[in-house]
Amino acid sequence: MRFLYIELEKARRTKSFLFTVLLMTVAVFWNLVTRMQYLNKPQLHHVGTLFNSQSVDSLLLPLAVCLFVSRIVGNEKQGDTFKLQQSNGITILLIFYSKLILTVLFFTLLSACEIAIIAGYGYALGLSIPVSVLLIQWCAQIMGSFVLALIYVTSAMLINKSGIIIASGFVGGFLGIVLSSWSLHLWGIINIWALSAYLAPYKYHISGSGQESLRMNFVVDSQLGIRFVIALALCVCVYIVSHRLIAQKEGQL
Repeated sequence: MRFLYIELEKARRTKSFLFTVLLMTVAVFWNLVTRMQYLNKPQLHHVGTLFNSQSVDSLLLPLAVCLFVSRIVGNEKQGDTFKLQQSNGITILLIFYSKLILTVLFFTLLSACEIAIIAGYGYALGLSIPVSVLLIQWCAQIMGSFVLALIYVTSAMLINKSGIIIASGFVGGFLGIVLSSWSLHLWGIINIWALSAYLAPYKYHISGSGQESLRMNFVVDSQLGIRFVIALALCVCVYIVSHRLIAQKEGQL
């Protein structure tokens, strides 16, 4: 806990929280604006319109995690703080886990706030939102943030040029939103930047035939159970790879 508190203070001094909160605030209001347009249609006036795979989080979440991580890691790498900490008996793995836990906890809190705001908007419109839907959406965003945090914390600690890390965040956000339609399929797990969309409780669906009879809707994902199992396996695999890569650099950073 002491190391986590130290990381918290360092992040606060670099204003890492402020920039990330501003970016995720944009994501929340962007999501609300797009959902307002859908909710005006009678066939889309239901909870699925609020919590589905069509979310701007696929674009902004990778970028937000990347920018947050680059700030909490980059400043220390520039000042050779890692070497100083290791000379005081702090292992590189402990540094890695401190930054990883801080990142995951921070984005877990942000996700809870985002879901609460969107749910509050839904309640204001008279929608009935099951608690199970809120919990599934929260778990989806936590797992998505966890994988992104693993990738970017590992990359930031191993790659010296912060510009490359930030660029990867933009690329991840681009791929996340452009390939978001992959989340409709089980194999869409390969688009790891849009994991939260992959695990969303409702999925985008088009029914009917012919241009005039086509209807858009958001339907319950009947494969959520297997999707979460696959996503959990992905989290474990990414964690193992990240742990081994950082462990190999003990004493070299």
